[in-house]
Amino acid sequence: MTKRPHLRHPLNAPGSFYVVHGECTSCMMPESEAPELMGFDEAQHHCYFRRQPSMPEEVENAISAVAVACCSALRYAGDDSRIIQQLKALNCEHQCDASENRRWWQLRST
Repeated sequence: MTKRPHLRHPLNAPGSFYVVHGECTSCMMPESEAPELMGFDEAQHHCYFRRQPSMPEEVENAISAVAVACCSALRYAGDDSRIIQQLKALNCEHQCDASENRRWWQLRST
């Protein structure tokens, strides 16, 4: 059974990294990890990815932002195995959309 996709905040830039609409708690941690990528909507008190990473260092910052988010509102929807492995190493595999559609036995390390 495939889960329904998460609703992205409308201000997210198109791409693999995103913030789920309505789940930000305004902790400001992702913004401190990736200020060049993250934005904050003052009216809705909600963070979002204002742009997607384009350089390797920015990808690392985006991964760090996902990892430090206090409520798991930041997610990765791509299928880059290197990024998924890095998120898995940070105990954030549950924030990867690709992981949600796999069975428990497919999530085990080989």
